[in-house]
Amino acid sequence: CPLGQMFIETPVRGKNCKHVQCFDLETYLLMNKAQPNWECPVCSKKTLTDDLIVDEYMKEILNIVGDDEVAESIKMDENGKWELFKIEFGDHSSDSEDENI
Repeated sequence: CPLGQMFIETPVRGKNCKHVQCFDLETYLLMNKAQPNWECPVCSKKTLTDDLIVDEYMKEILNIVGDDEVAESIKMDENGKWELFKIEFGDHSSDSEDENI
């Protein structure tokens, strides 16, 4: 999500935006409550609450990806084809004794 690297729960974008990239609805509303500027975080077009649309295709993709302990980043091209990149969190330190020196 372009708003602070947050996970997207409700994918939205402005109805006048030309891009396919979405941002999270709740994060957008909270940020504009704190500091109102109501601009799309992707293209900077004026985007009031009435201008927001839920991207049902992205919502479907997010439902397919699911909710687990692996962070996902979804890359989508202009034709709607998407790829999933997984980023695992946690302790990835080696058990090697040499690294403890």
